[in-house]
This record gives sequence, structure tokens and C-alpha cells, in this order.
Amino acid sequence: MKKLYFIKLNTITKIIWLIVLITSYSATAQTFTDSNLPIVIITTDNDPNTNLPLEILDDPKILATMKIIKRPDGSRNYVTDQNTASFLNYNGRIGIEIRGSSTQTLPKKQYSLTTLKADNISNNNVSIFGMPSENDWILNGLGFDPSLIRDYMAYYMSRELGNYASKREFCEVVINGNYKGLYVFQEKIKSNENRVNVLKIEATDNTLPNITGGYITKADKTTGGDPVAFWMDETKFVHDLPKPENATPEQTQYIEAEFNRMQDHAYDDDLIDGYRTIIDVPSFVDFMLVNELCSNADVYQSSTFFHKDRGGKLRAGPVWDFNQSFGSTFTNSSHVDQWQFNNGNRIGPPFWSYLFDNSDFRCVLAKRWNEVKAPGKP
Repeated sequence: MKKLYFIKLNTITKIIWLIVLITSYSATAQTFTDSNLPIVIITTDNDPNTNLPLEILDDPKILATMKIIKRPDGSRNYVTDQNTASFLNYNGRIGIEIRGSSTQTLPKKQYSLTTLKADNISNNNVSIFGMPSENDWILNGLGFDPSLIRDYMAYYMSRELGNYASKREFCEVVINGNYKGLYVFQEKIKSNENRVNVLKIEATDNTLPNITGGYITKADKTTGGDPVAFWMDETKFVHDLPKPENATPEQTQYIEAEFNRMQDHAYDDDLIDGYRTIIDVPSFVDFMLVNELCSNADVYQSSTFFHKDRGGKLRAGPVWDFNQSFGSTFTNSSHVDQWQFNNGNRIGPPFWSYLFDNSDFRCVLAKRWNEVKAPGKP
């Protein structure tokens, strides 16, 4: 199964490859003036002390104006189009900061941004590139991925399997007059009916049934100062929903207990209290298929999301962060001939191995694999 990950390179992904090859030229090689892709122009506010543009920091967000040039007829976009209202997909205020962990060491930064109303305070829910209206977005710089395609392909796979994955659009980025290169403008993972569709748990939801959800929890590094919610062996788990600063001790204890209960029952096929009663099995199966097919070095130990709605089962996903996958040479962990959960390096919590060792779960995994690779499937 591991050797068949190129079956997804159909016509759509080949077209994407062509776009990347055409547009992935060096940011320092020439003056940037136009592109067949949308152009995102960000201009930060001036520092009142120096009258120079503010530097974008890791934290907090600073204020800026963003214009997105995308001609409605699909023709070529030009930087000079920024003064033509009918060519702008967005023209308004934003808050912006640097995001990421290891990618912060790279010259080409990743950014998190919030679309704001003219008061510079209120969130502005807008549709960008036809994506559902929201205010939280990411400019993915595709760090450590010279192909510039790994994230895009993996999200495409997950969506083809019927799961939510961040919607995205390739674009060119200019900040304060400096061309920054090719990026992917994409949705941030958050609670929303068009993203991760779970209820938002409140600080007052500390007893049954409300304490059962909704949660978005990730196994990840703790870049940015977010505290560790709990540990499973050597893996850190961090709250995404509720926000770390809003999580109550009762909520943390509840969701930790759900993970521990799942691990304790991973070998148990009982229909009353076995693993099937705790997790949404199809979501775990699809999550493993995409990440193993892509040989994702970051999965299980970091950049691994889970979510749980109120009264629902624990679900794996959405998939996230594939810049070190598909046999990436930027890591010694993307093994195309090994299972990522069992390669002896950054394997994450034991429950992944426990589930795979369960013949019942492995049967479901094999059945799903045979289903998606059957003749006639995209």
C-alpha cells in the first residue's frame, strides 16, 4: 500500500504541478509585476515613532491593509490592478502575525491573519476566493517543501475521501512592496459549521452533558506559549477549542480521560464499551490512510488534530501540515517504505499502534483502502 501513493496524481494534480513550475521562481531573481495567480498585497501600518512600516511579529498581531487582486474573468493579474476596485477580491483591514514553529527559522515566513472591519477591532467575516465567510485565515509559505505541492495534494486527498480539509488557493504575496513568493491562502482550523463543525464549549460547561463538547485538541509542539493540556507518554496535547486560556480544569480532565479511555480500550472489540463506542472509526481510518500514504513525518507526534462534538465520539482530523512528507529530504522521518506510527521515531501516543494491532480495526482499514483504490475511483 505504501508504494501506491502516486495514484492520486490525476489530471488535477498534474495541472497544479504545471502551475507551480511556472510560478515558483525566486523572489530575488526579478522584479515582480504580474502573475496568472491571484496577488495578495499587504501593507502594514506605519510605526508612529519612526513613520516606517511596522514589522510583522510572532505575537501580537499588528494592523495592516490587504488587497487581493483576482480579475473576475480569470485573465492575468497585475500589481497595478490594486487601484481597480472591480479587480479586487478583498480590500480591507487585517491583523497579521508570524505563525508556525520550525518554519519561523526560514527567511520566507508563514502568517496568520484576521480580517477586520474599519474600526480595526471587530472581526470581519468575509468570503475570500469563494470560501465560506470567516475571519481567520493563513498564508502558508510551504516551508521545507521545495515542490510547493505537498500540503495541497494531501488536503485534496482528504477531501476526496469525504472529510473536511482546509480550503486553499495558490497566490503570490507582496508585503510592504517586497515580493515574498508563492503562498497558499487557506482556512485556519477552527470551530465553524463550514470548517470543524462542533459546538463551541463555554467556560460554564463543566458538567454532563455540556462538558462532552465541543473540543478541538491537537498533539503538537507548544510554540507561542500555549500550555500543555496533558501528556500521553512523550506526546504533548494542547487545547485549540476551548482556547487554552479559557479551558477549565474540569474540561481538561474530561477530554484527557476520553483519550486515555480510548487507549485503554484500543484492543477491546466489545460493542458495549469497546473502542468503537469511544472513537469515530471511519475518521481514524481515513486519517491514517492519508498520513501514511503521504509518509507524513510530522503526524502523530505533532500537527495532529482531533475533535469531539457534544455527545459525540472522538474523531481524528482534520489533516494538517504535510511539508515534510512524501519522502521529504528535509527530515529523516518521512519513510515511504514504513508505517509512520511504528518507525521508531516521532511515533506519537501508543494508541495508534494499539489500534493497528487490533485485527478488527485493521480489517476496517484494509476494507477502506480496497474501496478507495478500486477501478473507477478518482
